[in-house]
Amino acid sequence: MAPPADHVQPGSNRLLRLLPHVERARVTADLEAVSLLRKQVIVRPDEAYTHVLFPSVGVVSVLVPMGEEQSVEAAVIGFEGIVGVPIVLGADSGPHEVITQVVGGGQRLPVRRFRELLRECPGLRSVCLRYALAFMNQTARSSACNRMHEIHQRLARWLLLVHDRVEGDEFGLTQEYLSEMLGVRRPSVSLAAQTLHNAGLIDYRWGRIHVLDRRGLEDAACEDYRQTVTEYEDLFGPTARFV
Repeated sequence: MAPPADHVQPGSNRLLRLLPHVERARVTADLEAVSLLRKQVIVRPDEAYTHVLFPSVGVVSVLVPMGEEQSVEAAVIGFEGIVGVPIVLGADSGPHEVITQVVGGGQRLPVRRFRELLRECPGLRSVCLRYALAFMNQTARSSACNRMHEIHQRLARWLLLVHDRVEGDEFGLTQEYLSEMLGVRRPSVSLAAQTLHNAGLIDYRWGRIHVLDRRGLEDAACEDYRQTVTEYEDLFGPTARFV
């Protein structure tokens, strides 16, 4: 079945598209286009946000610092969201490190102006608060998934979340980066990727992932993937669908 006419694809930010026309015009008037480079640090833990970011292309990772251990990914953000949930909730900073995972771009807004718009635009405030809830649900589900499920299931789930937020079926990710995102050692990632490759679900070479069988990858993933997507759909309606 074809997607709805207003279905948002990577290349435009869905939260901005959900705004009433008058509010969207006010918000976009002050937006500044930015590029997102791979592994670019957008904000560090407990660092005050200077801007909020509305990604349109690419994928951003939200990482939980683990002291002397390597950080673990808690959530991903793409064209469906906003980098700056702490600002939406009234804080100046958050406990996470936010970095670019897949190169892309978006539009940003100074925090001071964003807060003014939140006060003045009820549609923007409603959309951002609903997204904040979906984002927190995603982080909670990621934490449970990391504890309860096999690595190949977690890898399949994570690849699906990235695939939902990029154009096409191929994207660049090294084993080193995959191990950082999943919080496991590289040999474990290699075995999990080989399992998915042997099943004909992905091709993986030279630091690039090619999704060969989307439906099969969904079957291989744990139920947390479908639950995460369903939560976004419940909050935003049919246009929230990624797949």
